[in-house]
Amino acid sequence: MHTEECMDNFNFEMAQMFCQRALDINPTNLKILDMLGNICAELGDVDKAKGISFHPMFLKAVELSPEEGHSKYMYLGQMHTGTEAIQYFSKGIEVMLHKLDEQTQTAALVGAMAAASPDPVDRESDVTPKDVCVAFCSLAEIFFTDLCMQDGAADQCKEAIDKALQYDPENPEALQLMASYLFSVEKVQEGKDYLMRSVAAWLPRQRQEALDKEQRGVELKEEYLQ
Repeated sequence: MHTEECMDNFNFEMAQMFCQRALDINPTNLKILDMLGNICAELGDVDKAKGISFHPMFLKAVELSPEEGHSKYMYLGQMHTGTEAIQYFSKGIEVMLHKLDEQTQTAALVGAMAAASPDPVDRESDVTPKDVCVAFCSLAEIFFTDLCMQDGAADQCKEAIDKALQYDPENPEALQLMASYLFSVEKVQEGKDYLMRSVAAWLPRQRQEALDKEQRGVELKEEYLQ
């Protein structure tokens, strides 16, 4: 599928185009809706979704398949604010963690199959620890901004950041959020330490992601030209 190939190669703009074409043909396909949510989340294309019919589509996807596919929840969380955003992000995280647990349980079986057979076992992982980390960061940001005046918001923000770092300890976004939180509670030196860690983690990742995107884009173009 062209959409999945483009996503694998970090070409989210092209993936969005293919996905939109597929959605025009089959507007209630849950897999396409969930994939589009993931693409739009990567692109940060929230304003576009508010202006067209994506919002009711994702609500329909939630109604039809509430326990499968986290992307629709994460995207709806971006489209809302305050308590509603918290509810969507929290449900998305719940779905993610369930999926991640399933993947962990099947990992041993996959390893056994690979050891017993010379042929490689193809297993596509839908959720990564980084995905969970980013989701907890989204949750923390709501407590840090929209709900900052709510009782207990600071503690809930800190808890979400701690969980984010539990799943991806060197994630630049999570480290930066922790720095912001520490600055807000006047723990300046600790905040500076986390900020420096964030910068140190961010620069190499940005360079590597740019190189990977460029290389995979070239490979994808070559495949289409063949």
